[in-house]
Amino acid sequence: LQLARGYSFRAYIITGLQEEGSVYLTSILESIGCDVSELPVSDNFTVPEDCNLLILNGPNTDISESMYVKLQEYLYNGGDMIVAVNYSASNVTEKFTNLNNVLHYVSLHIDDSVIRDNNASYQLESSGFNSLTDLNGQIVSVNNDLADFTQFKSSFARPVRDFGTPHSYIQVYPVASTSANAMAVKTDENGQTTDYENEGQYNVAMYGTFDGMVDPPEVMVF
Repeated sequence: LQLARGYSFRAYIITGLQEEGSVYLTSILESIGCDVSELPVSDNFTVPEDCNLLILNGPNTDISESMYVKLQEYLYNGGDMIVAVNYSASNVTEKFTNLNNVLHYVSLHIDDSVIRDNNASYQLESSGFNSLTDLNGQIVSVNNDLADFTQFKSSFARPVRDFGTPHSYIQVYPVASTSANAMAVKTDENGQTTDYENEGQYNVAMYGTFDGMVDPPEVMVF
């Protein structure tokens, strides 16, 4: 495609938020013809004009207020973004306030807890923090390549939910969800359980976009 049709696609991965790195993710993107570059955080952070996809992969600290402004501008101009945040000893006390303020633009929110699935048929180990999640049928129906793919592994995932903004043009869809027997658990730095929400189904991944726009923002949050 790159040679025959002049296909060009550039992804930027934000670095400098105590993330562990994106070697595998970079290899995957490059294998499908994407040019990948790192975009370090800085006092004068800005999103390059040639950015087709912006990625925050496993940050352990929140973005700054100035970055929040720039990322919101990026989405306002129809930018696409993938955000993946886990729950670990490195970020157990981090609420990602500024990052969530960006995500609220498309009515998404990442909670400061970790999902524990209590359904034995979903658990991949006894604690329930490593488990299977169900891929949403609506997502499968619009992506034929996923037709035979109904579950994937989730590990120490934070719940992702609809922030509930009143704007009707914002469209939010679950991408992957737990069983109906999961809990959102809070722990301390030593991994000891401190609090939990009621048993129910939680979203591990969600997608948000705008309806009725020529070039709407598209955000996928894990």
